[in-house]
Amino acid sequence: MDVVKVLLDAGADVRTVDLNGESALHLLADQFGPGFRNSKDDPPDWSKDYLGRSEQRTRIADMLKRAGAPVDVPDGEGLTPLMVAIKYGDTLLAKWLIENGADPKKRDKGGKDAMDHARESKDPKIFERLRGVLK
Repeated sequence: MDVVKVLLDAGADVRTVDLNGESALHLLADQFGPGFRNSKDDPPDWSKDYLGRSEQRTRIADMLKRAGAPVDVPDGEGLTPLMVAIKYGDTLLAKWLIENGADPKKRDKGGKDAMDHARESKDPKIFERLRGVLK
């Protein structure tokens, strides 16, 4: 979190996207989600690493939003940060995104919405945990 604060204090543009159209919130959800594994051999407690906890990611998401980061911008495939958080099983970040303006009904370029991504998530329980907020 300290690195994010330093970058924001230095004037980092949180509206910038990479070559794939991914925003800072996409990358936050993608790289550190609890369901993310580089390989099946990754240790089960890998998410205890720096930025690995959902609570830290939601605090970083708060910092990014306060700095002007859009919460619902689609990437090059039409995926929103909400869809990415769901894909990697990050329930807490997904709920934060919805509470902060992400539209669960928005569809990606393949026609899938957040519920569809929940059904296909790397965390099979996320669909049940998010069913109430993804109506």
